[in-house]
Amino acid sequence: MTQFSVEGARHLTPEDINNNGEVTGHWNGGGLPWRANGFLRSQDGTITSFPCNGMSINKSGEIVGTCVGRHGSSGGFVRSPAGSISGIALPGARSTGLVAVNVAGTIAGNFDGHGLLIAPDGSLTTIDVPGGTILTDLNRDGDVVGIYYDAQQRGFVRTSEGTITKFDYPGATSTTPVAINVDGVIVGYYSDSAGKAHGFLRRRNGDMAPIDFPGADTTTPTDINAGGEIIGQYCGPVGSASYTAVCNGFVTSPGLGQ
Repeated sequence: MTQFSVEGARHLTPEDINNNGEVTGHWNGGGLPWRANGFLRSQDGTITSFPCNGMSINKSGEIVGTCVGRHGSSGGFVRSPAGSISGIALPGARSTGLVAVNVAGTIAGNFDGHGLLIAPDGSLTTIDVPGGTILTDLNRDGDVVGIYYDAQQRGFVRTSEGTITKFDYPGATSTTPVAINVDGVIVGYYSDSAGKAHGFLRRRNGDMAPIDFPGADTTTPTDINAGGEIIGQYCGPVGSASYTAVCNGFVTSPGLGQ
């Protein structure tokens, strides 16, 4: 695993890695007011910051994410490979957030408790699982993963044909799938009975395995690419002079998540 951070960042969360090894996510320097900054980490390790939360990057280098307003409202954005940023808001929605973009240019997001797919031609598809739906990722083939609520937070995967499979990590009090690659391998995190977060990997056949960064208090994977590289965040224990733990990013070697 390789650790990386942004100068001045106290909390950094990698959110997505494309097949070129480019990573996007968000970071904050700590203190109030809480201001999120997006970042792009190039294959050579160079990091470029930009406004708002970077959530997903496709092979072309197009990034989508969410900008949160002062009073809690939110809107989506698209950042071109050249660095220009365009806002996206669903008409009539209180909040709109974009979470994933695939190589075809299809975008996954959420609005007011519903999942949303935006096709390259601009047409919209709403996705709802009873209990409330939040999409978290989209792969090349149009399969999506997300969470829904049924007494507790649970995970689901929806194929491009519309078939939905629900799942939980064994023994977890909540399950949060966050990413799916082209092979249908899903990564995410779950909470144990003590409330601590641990990573997990779910293969297409439904088999699951834990993911924990060595020595960390919590581990939360955030993405997996076609080569099986997994990125995420790990946090140490709360420091004696602070009410929060220091968190950093990690990236695994290729093939670990296969």
